[in-house]
Amino acid sequence: MRIYYFIITLIISFCVSLQAQNNADKFKQQAQSSFENKDYTKARYLYIQAYKDYANEGKITQAIECGTQAASLYHRENYYQEAFDLCRQMSQIVANQEHAEQKKLYGLRFGITKERLQMYIKLRNTAQAQLQLNMLDNLAEESGNPELTEELLYTKTDYFYIFEQKKEGDAAFNKLISQYREKKEYGKIDECYQNLIAIARKANNISLLEQTYEKYMVWTDSVKMLTAEDKLGALQQKYDSSLQTIQEKEDQLSAKQYIIAGLCTLAAILIAALAFLAFLVIRFILLNRKLKKIIQTITEHSEQQTGFIQSISAQMEPTLDEMSKSVAGLQITAPRQAKSHTSPYRCPKTVRKSYTRTFFVGKLLAGNLRSTIF
Repeated sequence: MRIYYFIITLIISFCVSLQAQNNADKFKQQAQSSFENKDYTKARYLYIQAYKDYANEGKITQAIECGTQAASLYHRENYYQEAFDLCRQMSQIVANQEHAEQKKLYGLRFGITKERLQMYIKLRNTAQAQLQLNMLDNLAEESGNPELTEELLYTKTDYFYIFEQKKEGDAAFNKLISQYREKKEYGKIDECYQNLIAIARKANNISLLEQTYEKYMVWTDSVKMLTAEDKLGALQQKYDSSLQTIQEKEDQLSAKQYIIAGLCTLAAILIAALAFLAFLVIRFILLNRKLKKIIQTITEHSEQQTGFIQSISAQMEPTLDEMSKSVAGLQITAPRQAKSHTSPYRCPKTVRKSYTRTFFVGKLLAGNLRSTIF
């Protein structure tokens, strides 16, 4: 049961906070609309309601924004006491938030101090105004925020011209103009001149008004030239960028062409190498086939020759055997026949030599014939 009540309580709290947030945003939007319609009293009331709701929600930045707008509308209608009280309340809220976050909120303090400075300037309280200006200078320097430094220059320009410190005002104004010119924020320079003209009119300072108008006219003419130069510079930059892009593309194409040419050369070399290798392989295959044919032919011829020799050997073997027997018989009978047929007029030694030569010739012929056949 307790859990049920706890869940209902959470839902109700969430709905209430959501409704409060919606109310704060709604009050702020209505206040802005009323201010644009120049209903300053209603706008001030709505800004105060938005400030309170944002402060209750812990949205300090939005709360201080709405509070400074309400304070500005207070001293617009010369309600200085209410404006100072509201600034003290906002300072206390910022101090509490700084204690909780353990850091200094320079931007919020700068906005509250600037609003106090505007009130002291309207009251012509030079001492307090100078004190607030010094506080703004310290806050901008400690924060290191360029936006606060720029806003400080703008505020100093207003302060010096309003209190007729022309030399200091010109220095601050020229420095501010230089910064805007470096950033090419020509619209803000125009606002600075118009603000300075409004200050001169309000103070009824004829010399400052004339001087500012003269500078403003010179600036109006020069800003046209600066704008044209900027446009020309932008076009030149685009042109240079296009040329650089084209050059980079050409370099890339040249590099790719070199790569393609190298690859083609390498491919041609590889094709030539493969063709030469194929030629060697084909030549080897043809020579191998030719060698096989030669070997086969030699083998066939050798087989045929062997067969022929074997056939001749078989046919002549009986004849050779008969010749061997005849030679053997001749060795026995030849000497006898020689003796019987010897002439009384021939020398026996001469007859012996004749038979011996005949015998060796027959034996040599028989041996040569046999070795040739076998």
